[in-house]
Amino acid sequence: MISLEVESKEPLFDVKVEIPKEFLRVKPGGNLLAQITIFNLVKTGLVNVSIDYTIKDIDGNIVFYTNDVLAIEKYASFIKTLKLPENIKYGDYALYIKVNYDKKTVSASTWFTVGIRPFIILEIILILLLIILIIKVSIVKKRLYSLSLKIAHFVRNFRD
Repeated sequence: MISLEVESKEPLFDVKVEIPKEFLRVKPGGNLLAQITIFNLVKTGLVNVSIDYTIKDIDGNIVFYTNDVLAIEKYASFIKTLKLPENIKYGDYALYIKVNYDKKTVSASTWFTVGIRPFIILEIILILLLIILIIKVSIVKKRLYSLSLKIAHFVRNFRD
C-alpha cells in the first residue's frame, strides 16, 4: 500500500497525522479518531488554514470527505473524530489530511482498517465452543442419569 503526500515547493506549514492504536481497526459506521498536528514554519502570525480530511479506499476511490477552517499561530494539535459511513466496506483505507493556505499545500496520510477486530472473532469462537461443551456435558449427564436408573432397576430385579 502506497500513499502519496503533496507539498508545495516552499511550504508554510507542516502537518502530521497519527491514528491511536485502538482506532487502527474500526467498524463500519464507527468513529475514527486521528491526532492532527499542524506547524506554522514561517511564523506569519495568526492565519486561517483550510484543512481537508479525505478517506480513500485501496483503489483510490473517495469514500468520505469533509473540511474545516482553523486559525493557527505557531502550531495546532487536536484530535479529529470522523464518523465513517455505515455502508463502508471491510478493507484497508488511507486517511489524507491536506492543509491549504495562500495557494500552498502540505499533506500527510496514514492507513487504517475497517472490519471486525481479530480478538472479537476469537471471543465469538470461544463462546461457541463453550456452548457446545455445555450441551455435550448436559447430554452426557442425562445419559449417565438414565444409565444409573437402569442399573438401579436391574439391581432391584436381580435381588427379587
